[in-house]
Amino acid sequence: FSQLLQPQLWIKSRRAPEPKGFVEHSSRIDILSQKPLFILWKNGEVISVFMDPSETVSSANFKRGLASLLQYRVFDSDVWERDASGFCNVTYHSLGPKTIKKEKIHCEKNGLPPVKRHPNPLFGVKVAGSHVSTYELTQELVPKIVVEEERHKMTLTARP
Repeated sequence: FSQLLQPQLWIKSRRAPEPKGFVEHSSRIDILSQKPLFILWKNGEVISVFMDPSETVSSANFKRGLASLLQYRVFDSDVWERDASGFCNVTYHSLGPKTIKKEKIHCEKNGLPPVKRHPNPLFGVKVAGSHVSTYELTQELVPKIVVEEERHKMTLTARP
C-alpha cells in the first residue's frame, strides 16, 4: 500500500531561473490522490491497472505513469517492455547491491491518436525523448525510493 502525498507540478521557465530554472506551477494535480488506484503487480511487472472510471484523461495518464514506475527488474538485462510509455527497449543496469538504473528508448506509443504533422515536412518537428529511472530497493527488493527523469526535446526540421 502506497500513498501519494503532496503532489506538485514543476515546470521549467525562462522567466524563473531559480531553483535551477524550475518553478512550482498551479495545476489540478493535488486532487489526484482523492480517487484510488489499484495495481496488479507480480514479480516486478505491472499486469493491470484499475482506477475510477470517472477519472479525467490527464489524471488517468498520470496514474498509469506512476504505476509504470513500479515496473522494474533486479538483474542487468535488455528487454522489450510495455508500460504507460508504450512498447520500449529497456535497459536495466545494476549500480550497486540495492540500486538499479532503468533506461527506456525507442518507445512506440500505443492507444494514442496519431501525431498531427505539418503538411510540409520542412516545417515539421523532430522529438527526441529520454526516460531514466533510478531505483533504491529495500532488503526485500521492493522500491524504497524511485527517481524518475523524463526529458523531451523538440526541434524544427528546417532550423534545429
